[in-house]
Amino acid sequence: MRIASWNIHGLSNKLEKLKNPDFLETIKPFDLIFLFETWHSKNNNTEVEGFNYHQKATEKTKTKGRNRGGIIILHKPHLSKHIKIIDSKIENTLWIKIDKKYLSTEKDIYICGVYRRPLNTPQYKEEYFYSLEEE
Repeated sequence: MRIASWNIHGLSNKLEKLKNPDFLETIKPFDLIFLFETWHSKNNNTEVEGFNYHQKATEKTKTKGRNRGGIIILHKPHLSKHIKIIDSKIENTLWIKIDKKYLSTEKDIYICGVYRRPLNTPQYKEEYFYSLEEE
């Protein structure tokens, strides 16, 4: 299984990024892809050729400007019956459980996708990592 992560730095008004031939060619070999800092709201549709998706939308922190953070998980359709997306109570965090039978392992594998805000921003929270440990 090939897994990738990519800080996409915004998709809110740039969904053509997801249709760009270079982008599609780059992600093609991967089975599972985390896209971070999508800036997506609940109303955005994120279809990518050859992949299913799940998104954790982000809310605006101010009345003006764009949304911040956000995660999209892309996965090849054949994985749908072998993975489970687990939403987190923690902002900008999504978990994936991969079935042990698919990977031929003794236990299920959990992967956490996390977008952490930069240290020098007001939204940065040091306790964020302690919350992850508790999940």
